[in-house]
Amino acid sequence: MSQRCALTMNESPLVSITIPCYNYAQYVGVAIQSVLDQTYTNIELIVVDNGSTDNSLEVLRSFSDKRIKVLTIEKNEGILPAWQMGFANSRGAWLALLPADDFYLKDKIAEQIRFLNEHPEIDVLGTHIITANADGVFDESDTSSFALTCNVTWNTRDLENWEWDHKLWMPSVLYRREFCDEVSRLEPGLYNVSDWEFHVRLLRRKAQVAVLPEKLTCYRWHGQNQSDSGHTGLPPILLEWVHTYARLYVPLLEELNEHPARARSVAKFLIKYAFHEQPPESCAKLVAALLFPEETIRLFPQFKEFKAFAAHDLLTARMPELLGLTQALQLLKSQSASSIEGFSQYEADILKREIRRRGEESDRRAAERDRLKQALEKKCAEVEKLRARVADREKKLSRSWFRRLWSK
Repeated sequence: MSQRCALTMNESPLVSITIPCYNYAQYVGVAIQSVLDQTYTNIELIVVDNGSTDNSLEVLRSFSDKRIKVLTIEKNEGILPAWQMGFANSRGAWLALLPADDFYLKDKIAEQIRFLNEHPEIDVLGTHIITANADGVFDESDTSSFALTCNVTWNTRDLENWEWDHKLWMPSVLYRREFCDEVSRLEPGLYNVSDWEFHVRLLRRKAQVAVLPEKLTCYRWHGQNQSDSGHTGLPPILLEWVHTYARLYVPLLEELNEHPARARSVAKFLIKYAFHEQPPESCAKLVAALLFPEETIRLFPQFKEFKAFAAHDLLTARMPELLGLTQALQLLKSQSASSIEGFSQYEADILKREIRRRGEESDRRAAERDRLKQALEKKCAEVEKLRARVADREKKLSRSWFRRLWSK
């Protein structure tokens, strides 16, 4: 890790903002204008048309501001390649990603740079959000589930706050460039949790994260927000969560020696996601992948392979007991508890006991193997002694026979 370059109070670093656009001609103009209208002016804007078939490209080229660079991709391959192209063609010390249907409030970048000048140790800085409808009208009540998730005060250094949540909304964030050099490794196919996957990787690189508690980024809800529809079987978000957990989050816990957190995070996942009208067999496979992440990643190292997980008999020998565990948890879920926090702890305790039981069972099996091995070695020793006695007896008989024959 290179040493962080501290900002001075008078420094105005270049900020590079990438807007990927696919068939959002009706919205992308507002997104672009919100960047150009920023009170902080040292910016560059890279707009990537991702193979749009509407008049998006015409809208992009209608802007004449010299700070805009328009790039094109011939075929739509999803939002991640467009983001990667924007990063690769940027020059800024700070990087940002803005979806074509969202937009900034005018002081957004200025307030973030001011905060970063005052807190040079920060590498990743988000903001609170405000939601708007398709026409761009703000929801002043701010009661949407998305706003309630993002607009909270939370300890960014507590790993529990990163589990299965999008509290840090990617489009609100400024990223220090040196922490984004792995952006080309974003895994294709992750659409629902790509921000969480990216942030977990930044946490593994010891990035310092903060959130500015001001509503400076707007999330536009219009009912057609782009997401992945290429999965079959289990819901895409469940597959993406579990794969990212096994591939990145568990190693992070191991690096930080947070072993007990694994049971807690599994319980939280089951509570939040795994019981939404999913059949017990599917839940059992999710439990298997969560409890045995190393085995999961060995079988499915890449997400494109992991998508076959829904049809694969993962850890077949363990499926009956996993199915029983999952059904028991599902029953507890249906019976509910006085509070989700209490239930979470209760379910976490169940999983801890189950993991402990598995460990004890493994120890018993190992002890039994050792006992059988010792017994086998003892039997083999007895057989060898018996063979020696037989050989000795044969020698004696042979000598006796020769003596009798010689005497004749």
